[in-house]
Amino acid sequence: AVQEFSDENTNCAFCGSVIEVKQSKEFYTQVLKSEFGNFLMMAETAEEATNYEEAINYYNKILEKDTMYADAWLGKGNCIIYTSKIADIRMKEALTYWKNAIKFAEHKAPMQLRVSKEINKVVQTFFPTLINHYSQYSGLDDSYAELASRFLILEGGIDYACQICPDEPQFFQTGYDLCERVITTPTAGVDAAQGAAAASVIVNTLAGNKHSAKSGQVYWNKANEREIQIQEFSNKINHVKNKYLDGLIRLGKKSETDRVVIKEITPDNKDKVKKIKNGYIMTMVLLIVGSIVLTVISAQIEGEALLLIGILTFIFGPIANVVYYNSKAKKEFGMTLHLLLKIK
Repeated sequence: AVQEFSDENTNCAFCGSVIEVKQSKEFYTQVLKSEFGNFLMMAETAEEATNYEEAINYYNKILEKDTMYADAWLGKGNCIIYTSKIADIRMKEALTYWKNAIKFAEHKAPMQLRVSKEINKVVQTFFPTLINHYSQYSGLDDSYAELASRFLILEGGIDYACQICPDEPQFFQTGYDLCERVITTPTAGVDAAQGAAAASVIVNTLAGNKHSAKSGQVYWNKANEREIQIQEFSNKINHVKNKYLDGLIRLGKKSETDRVVIKEITPDNKDKVKKIKNGYIMTMVLLIVGSIVLTVISAQIEGEALLLIGILTFIFGPIANVVYYNSKAKKEFGMTLHLLLKIK
């Protein structure tokens, strides 16, 4: 591996072994004077300067003469990701090159760690491009579905890093953090869209503007559809996130309490949804009717304590009911009661 060092003895950032400066300098000079030393230097220089297409050309020149040159496969895999486009993330191609780097490496275990660290770096470098693209086009109907789908392609790299280095928590942490970022990115925007659409419907209805109210209803329906789509894809990402959580729990970096339970609504568990819904509605009706009855009775017998109980039940009862059934829905299905009923 190529890295900066200043001390007489320092540890390699890739495999952790101690670097003997004199020996490494001699080896580096030997590599530079070798048949491919010039191409390798030019490729690494171009890669560092972000001239990725040029770097790929130099790596290809090496591989044309020696298909077993591990460093060239590694560098080419890195550059392939950096030359990817939003609509064409070349992760499958890059993984092929990274696997060849390990296959042809003289020391496979250090190369596995080196490849994993390179994957970790390129994935984290490319990931903001996905988020920025989503932010720019988040108003489109399928924008979140596209973000999630593209992320799952990019995530394949981190998944491979975790497979070949199962005892390195940093790669599991990257996968976990990126999944969390994808899940939380759209929430505020959807809430704002729904709020604006709802306000438009109410204001225009009160003003008697039927056309604008109808138009607002269309926006409201679209905002709801997008929220449902976001939740469905968020559930898929949560399943992936729990995969990385398993690794972090195994390595002692997280606990079981961090797990998000996601249950999809299927014919087998629709009865549970119905039970939650009916329980919520019945309890709400009983609370409201009960508070009204208490208020009427207290007025007839002039009971101030009873009146106070009726008022407090009317105000705080529904709030407590929402909180209770919301937590029940989250525990059973990993989503709010409001969203659960909408998806049903």
